[in-house]
Amino acid sequence: MAQKREKKKTPSWFLYGLVVVMLAVFVFQMVFPTNLGKIFDKYSQNAVKISVTVTSADGNNVSYHTDSAEAMSAFSQWAHKQTMRNRSLADSITAEAVSQTEYNFAMEGTDGTYSAIVVDERGFVHVGAELYKVTGDVDSFIKEMISQFESWG
Repeated sequence: MAQKREKKKTPSWFLYGLVVVMLAVFVFQMVFPTNLGKIFDKYSQNAVKISVTVTSADGNNVSYHTDSAEAMSAFSQWAHKQTMRNRSLADSITAEAVSQTEYNFAMEGTDGTYSAIVVDERGFVHVGAELYKVTGDVDSFIKEMISQFESWG
């Protein structure tokens, strides 16, 4: 006769512990912000050229380019002062996403590869599968970022 196999039950203390760890990670991400400079430096550490394409629904698209080490360093220093918090990818989904202005960074590395970061007009920073939200006044953040681009010449 066939014996009935008993299914091992996961102990409840393990499940509670898992929930506590997940909550701790969530709280840590919400309490301690990161800055744009850390993300920028990670993707631009071997950059030889940075291009930013500004796309908007009205068709007034603009591009900024630099291959100057001083300009990239100045942008990095400015970016280190900009705080942001990790967010859920669902936070950036909206019907107005089609008509919003986006700032698309393309950073060409020394080996010919490209890295990308996208900043939208609502202050969301899209980095691969991660999403961040700029803290503070988004309008002044965008204005300062554009003035950084315009200083590239």
